[in-house]
Amino acid sequence: MTTRRHYIISYDIQSDKLGDKRRAKIFDALTNRGDRAQFSVFFCQLNPRELAELRMDLDAIIHHHEDQVLIVDSAVISAINTGMVTRSYFEMSSAGFILKDTGRKNFIRAYDARLDQLITHPIFDYRCSWRMVIRLQARLLARWWRGGIPKYTLVSTR
Repeated sequence: MTTRRHYIISYDIQSDKLGDKRRAKIFDALTNRGDRAQFSVFFCQLNPRELAELRMDLDAIIHHHEDQVLIVDSAVISAINTGMVTRSYFEMSSAGFILKDTGRKNFIRAYDARLDQLITHPIFDYRCSWRMVIRLQARLLARWWRGGIPKYTLVSTR
């Protein structure tokens, strides 16, 4: 099973008769894959194959010198909103914006700190780190898989 990730996708298309047709095609492509937040902003949950298909579909529709489509992974937005990474950590490439080495190191450092953050385990109701939650869930899943427990309870953050 491939993991679905959250993306925020927005577009800005030239305003003219041809742009209106492209805008309608992009709107249709995104409506079929996500939820509309504003006229030109969508929230989508996509697996890697679906993301690649969407990128190819959008690439075939837009005029690259006139139109703009932004696809942003929600983890990146969270990292920016919390100050984990700043604009200076990114550089532009032909594929879009990528993290520089300093940004990657800072992101991993913040992720590691998040794993050490204490929470109350939603099933066992005691305090432990996210790192321990991952270990506990892996053990519970293994026990369920071997038939040691009747039901595996998924931990959800939302």
